[in-house]
Amino acid sequence: MSTPPDVDSTWWGNVPSLSDLGYGSEELREAEESRRRSAVPWRGGESCALARLQAFIWERRALKQYVGTTDWTASGKCTASNDQTSKLSPYLAFGCLSPRLLYWEIQRFEKSDRCKGCRGLVNSLLWRDFYRFIVHYAWGNRTMDCIYNLMYHLFGPMSCGSLPGGHKTPTQRPLVPRAVVPGMWRGIVGVVLRAWGC
Repeated sequence: MSTPPDVDSTWWGNVPSLSDLGYGSEELREAEESRRRSAVPWRGGESCALARLQAFIWERRALKQYVGTTDWTASGKCTASNDQTSKLSPYLAFGCLSPRLLYWEIQRFEKSDRCKGCRGLVNSLLWRDFYRFIVHYAWGNRTMDCIYNLMYHLFGPMSCGSLPGGHKTPTQRPLVPRAVVPGMWRGIVGVVLRAWGC
């Protein structure tokens, strides 16, 4: 792979802070508190993604200990060490890390040190693409309708709640279950809202 061309970084400007985006002091305090409680300190951006990739594969040689995807609902599995899972998923999801680069780094590591972790991480990349491309094209919005039905059975009828502009789903269903407290965008609710582009 060739290196990308040099770009004048001043063209992009500065990244706005949360307060610049209109968040209040209470929301900033909650964000800071949740960041401190995070099991995995995650910082965004390509530089952090490449540093994490370098540390995971080459410095810690953690592919030897990689166990891959586990059943996170089972007790004790959420606390898998940094070396047992790559924790690269957010970087892949947000485009900070190229799956192609990750694949070729795994192949390079495997030439010097064959292990099950190499095959496991490549397998995870293949499943990622399967869900991202094949399932989406086969099911489309029907996947979201299945999730909506699950949420309906869990939370009851939906109401727009505090969302500005009365955001609705592509099928004109309101987004926020009435049982959800504003600010609790975790679990299935957060997944659905992000999938609908909110």
